[in-house]
Amino acid sequence: MVERTEMKSEYTQTELESLRHRFDAFCKKVIEHSVSNQIRSYIRHCKNYTAVPIEMESFSTEDLYSSARHKMSAGDETVMIDNDDIAEVLLEMQEKKRQVLLLNAALDYSLAETARILGIAYTTARSYKTRGLQEMKGKIESNGKKKRWK
Repeated sequence: MVERTEMKSEYTQTELESLRHRFDAFCKKVIEHSVSNQIRSYIRHCKNYTAVPIEMESFSTEDLYSSARHKMSAGDETVMIDNDDIAEVLLEMQEKKRQVLLLNAALDYSLAETARILGIAYTTARSYKTRGLQEMKGKIESNGKKKRWK
């Protein structure tokens, strides 16, 4: 059987201070354990559920039809151009310049690779690229469609 102790009706100042400190320590322990339990619970929850990244592009779609694209060849590669303005300028361009620009800019081949594929010298490929970009910039600006070209 549990033994009960009688509480004093009068406490000294030091006893009251001691009681207050013990009560404060008890409250701090209760709060610490509560926080620890919440953290453990959150960790368990996170282990059970994994976050799945959502790509916002998957929520909206745009139908692209091959008939709406412009098909151009460069070497053995085929490039589909969506932008009508760029396609128009490329189609008006000399064949070799167009192929150099498509291989180098659209398909990300280096100038050395582009020159090898087309069977031309590196310096010729570099010249075609520079002149082709200048020509594109001039035609697009003259059409009133100012864009940045590098």
